[in-house]
Amino acid sequence: MEAHQIYTPNVFNLFCELKESEFYKAIEQIPGEEYVTEHYELCRVQRWCKGSYKVRISSGGSKYDCECGLFEHFGLPCSHILRVLISTGVQKIPESLVMKRWTKKARLDTAGHLAEYRKENPAIQSLTYRHSSLMVRVLQFVEMGDNNVESYKMAMDIIESGITALYK
Repeated sequence: MEAHQIYTPNVFNLFCELKESEFYKAIEQIPGEEYVTEHYELCRVQRWCKGSYKVRISSGGSKYDCECGLFEHFGLPCSHILRVLISTGVQKIPESLVMKRWTKKARLDTAGHLAEYRKENPAIQSLTYRHSSLMVRVLQFVEMGDNNVESYKMAMDIIESGITALYK
């Protein structure tokens, strides 16, 4: 696959470290829609690791979803999805599995702190991601709000109006 052409060098190295797909086999459950990836040597898999994961394909083969959740959490396709891609003969990584922030073209996009507002960003579906990014921004807001009494009052007004708006 063309991962080295898409990802930055550092991310490509991470991609290679995550790529353990050769240890898994893909077993078709529902033709073209659902696969189970199973480790070749289940007895050697760590106790905390399942060793078998379900991968679902939708949107005519353009969207892949693995129950391990690595893509949603980290933004790189997991070894289970990679095994299904390889097993089904897919030659190119589907666009839905490429997070723009990890690509060589990421600099051409808008500023990083605005990326979370883009609808095509699957990371925003993750509760952990949303919580972390909100916390970072809130801490910046608090630092600005506690500079002086006037900033504090303004910050409190903004918080109150924000809370009111979110209840609606």
